[in-house]
Amino acid sequence: MISNEGITQKSFLSDVSLGFEWFYFDFHSIDDDIDIIITFHRRAFNIAFNIILLDIFFYQNNVQKYHFFYVYKDEDVIFEENPFRVIFPHGKIVSGSSDYRLEFQDTELSYHFILEKCNEWQPRKFDLFDDLTFDDRFYWSVWVPRGNSHGEFLYKEFKYVFRGEGYHDQNWGNAIFNKYLTWWYWGKYITDKDIIIYGDLGFKNGSLRQLIIYKEGGTYQTESKIIDAANGADQQSIVLNRFKIVSDPKTKKVIDEFIFNINRIPYSFSLLRKIIELIFVNLHKYKWLRPFYNYISNTKYQRVKSSYYLDGKFQPLSFHEEMTFK
Repeated sequence: MISNEGITQKSFLSDVSLGFEWFYFDFHSIDDDIDIIITFHRRAFNIAFNIILLDIFFYQNNVQKYHFFYVYKDEDVIFEENPFRVIFPHGKIVSGSSDYRLEFQDTELSYHFILEKCNEWQPRKFDLFDDLTFDDRFYWSVWVPRGNSHGEFLYKEFKYVFRGEGYHDQNWGNAIFNKYLTWWYWGKYITDKDIIIYGDLGFKNGSLRQLIIYKEGGTYQTESKIIDAANGADQQSIVLNRFKIVSDPKTKKVIDEFIFNINRIPYSFSLLRKIIELIFVNLHKYKWLRPFYNYISNTKYQRVKSSYYLDGKFQPLSFHEEMTFK
């Protein structure tokens, strides 16, 4: 279900020990072939310990150039409402009347980005498990589907002045993904003026959630539906059905890939979740155990870029995530 009522941004996770929540930003410069991803996890979906994470990736020419990872305690981070702000050591995320401002300053790394909001877009909430008889929930809100952006990224002697476009969304819930899901795709098809944002979630019961946000004639539209197994859950994505999109396999680049384990133990069994997580952390720590870690881990995540054709016209950038679960 899509809530068409206006929502106000805040941290929606009422109990951090019983769920997950993340705030995601990405920034793209097509001219420079630069992609920057900043994710602030109030609680990561694959971590059992009560820590907050800031994850920063910098890609150049489809290759990871930098990756930074910061860990914070709950008491070190402040979440505010009206306006929405996250204040943490060395940095902040601030929602203003017309833009988002992201700032960070550490001894070697610093950045600041401004992401303009979209006047044409009314933020709304997607209940990704709606119409399904699941006990747990998974929500998604898009705050900026596409906005002009500029900023600066500095690390030691490296300096990059960014000008391009950005995107911002937020996810939260209490679902253990590999309990319900076989895979999910999320991504963006970017054109000169418009954008198509899509999500496909394949469920272990055979059904399929499909949703899209697209800009048509200056107005944003949304669709979301469930296809059950009896009606052919393997049918082609509604994104490809509605829009004549043909990806260019020659330009497809997996710019990053991670293999990890999602703990299937319920959140209420906190100690057991932590023990299992420590086992996997130590398996990953030693290179000679890494093949065994990869074999028994249950999740693979990829970031993918490619060009594509829309109604026969070449478009330089699609950007998406693919996640598969055992």
